[in-house]
Amino acid sequence: MAKNKIPNWLRALDVIAGTIAIVLSVIVIIFPLVAIETLILILVTSLLILGISRVIFYIAAEHLSKGLRALGILVGLLSIVLATLSIVYPGLGAVTLIYYLAFALMFNGIASISIFGITKILPYALRVVSGVIGLLTMFFAVLILVFPGLGAATLVLLLSFTFMLNGIHILISGITGAEY
Repeated sequence: MAKNKIPNWLRALDVIAGTIAIVLSVIVIIFPLVAIETLILILVTSLLILGISRVIFYIAAEHLSKGLRALGILVGLLSIVLATLSIVYPGLGAVTLIYYLAFALMFNGIASISIFGITKILPYALRVVSGVIGLLTMFFAVLILVFPGLGAATLVLLLSFTFMLNGIHILISGITGAEY
């Protein structure tokens, strides 16, 4: 069976990315509240900037139909309102962030599981590891979606553990030169 040669720079990138994911996961486990507050701040700031940008763009976009411009302005204003609500009520930002990350993890888990069935290039054992990590990722994502009341710290620990597993997966792929 012929193996595709992964370029060394890509392997190094995987090692770096995997190591960063593992280190950041450990930091988040040690300081969960700081992680939540930082992520909420980044999310709220991004949402606020996006909303302002959309409103300005659609006001100035005279080449678009009135209906499309109105819809774009409405979406921009909605983004501004949600960002403002997240500033005034930080708990709303935390819940939004938790759901966003849970869905992102779910999609990542699906991608890891799909590797098991899609590619025959990887050794069977590595495909099994990818599938198991994908299933664990899906399990934690569903657990977070079903039981959001577990508390932010518990959810952060579950998210951190899941990111750590994926970081280990990427790190192993970089070290071994196998695609993930």
